[in-house]
Amino acid sequence: GAWALDVSVGSDVFANGVRTVADLRALLEERLRQLGFTRTPSPEGRSEAISRVDWCIDIREDDWEPQVAALAAKGKRQVNVVLHGRGRRNTGLTVGSILSRQTQIYDKTEDSRAKRKDWWFGIWGIDPKDRSIRVWRTEIRFGKKFLRERANGLATFDQLERCLGDLVEDALKCVRMVDPVDSNISRCPDQPFWAAVRRYAREALEGAISGLKLGKRVIEIKQRKAVAQFEQQIEGLVIGLGTLLGRPPTFHEIRDLVQEQAAKISRSIERDPERASARAFRTANRYWFIEEHGPWMRKNC
Repeated sequence: GAWALDVSVGSDVFANGVRTVADLRALLEERLRQLGFTRTPSPEGRSEAISRVDWCIDIREDDWEPQVAALAAKGKRQVNVVLHGRGRRNTGLTVGSILSRQTQIYDKTEDSRAKRKDWWFGIWGIDPKDRSIRVWRTEIRFGKKFLRERANGLATFDQLERCLGDLVEDALKCVRMVDPVDSNISRCPDQPFWAAVRRYAREALEGAISGLKLGKRVIEIKQRKAVAQFEQQIEGLVIGLGTLLGRPPTFHEIRDLVQEQAAKISRSIERDPERASARAFRTANRYWFIEEHGPWMRKNC
């Protein structure tokens, strides 16, 4: 059902001392308490549903700017890339869609001046009048579609506290700024700037790494239900094959047909065991299971 209260958090909470998910959670809990808001669990047992997560890190680099030619973006489909500029200078680069996952690198010093957010300069400890200083923000945005479909249904603060580091680490591997020293951009090493981003992110999120595996085809489903689905498919395929071969769906005919097909499959596996192993590996990575009353984190079966 619909949620009674929609909460949006801006970056100005950083000025209030918020640095971690736990800090943000405590701030929200206090604000809700002050408003007299009481949370009621949903039928699924949740009293919250996170629909978007933004994470960022700021690094000073005065003589650097993002270049499309130095971008290595991992993905099977075409990646949407937008280069932002002012005059002849590049001021930012956006990769991906906010509906799923988006990475943006932009000149936060210029952005802060334009939006009159002068308090950022106090946090950085720099002079806002010194325009030679550049602080670049790397911001990663995870949309609801990504969280539900690719982050194994992530929706609560408990889940986010455990695996925010996994989400960020994967994002920083999939989109990189590299030294284009090879014709194959995916083999190029990280630029020093990007190496620093990844290193500081890893240090900042060290306690929020749980080994979560991300995948577009990951399906949240109980094991018994998955097995039942396979069994139903096998039954339908065997009866359909028998019909095409002119064999009626009787006990003896189906038994003989299954034995014949089992022998064929065994010979096929014997001829090409690597092909069979590859199929098993794909299935193992497609299906993840959770016990009836077990923990949120899934185990690959």
